[in-house]
Amino acid sequence: MSRPTFNAALKCVTLDWDLPELAPPGAPPPHTTEVQAEFRSPGAYFDQKNLNAQAATGRQLIARYDRQLDAIEATYGVPAGVLIAIHGMETGFGGFMGDTNVVPAIATLTYDCRRSDFFRPHLIGALKMVDAGMISMKTVGAKHGELGHTQF
Repeated sequence: MSRPTFNAALKCVTLDWDLPELAPPGAPPPHTTEVQAEFRSPGAYFDQKNLNAQAATGRQLIARYDRQLDAIEATYGVPAGVLIAIHGMETGFGGFMGDTNVVPAIATLTYDCRRSDFFRPHLIGALKMVDAGMISMKTVGAKHGELGHTQF
């Protein structure tokens, strides 16, 4: 990324202590129980009533967007069912796309020394996306920097 993008982007970043598993210096250590549903008991995450509703919506979306999904599969090799399942599980088919500014979140997670090596490439990638005009410093996504309908 360009030096102006780097300087402008990181100039306005402050640590976001509201992110999961972080605690300011001198505070008690963060909880050790994972808060994301994906990492807890699968019973809560794979609630049958919720799965049935998502499957019904997924079937409707596959029928409605069959040509587009066929084109995606032909181009990228991702079957429609897989794409729709991820879309449903990650954002409820776009119902919740996140509530966190992603660049400051990724910068905070990079600063948090426990996982700096993991998040550093994410921060560099996000800054390159800012530089290219793909996202801005105000782009909202999930708390670990995931973006879009499938939260990648």
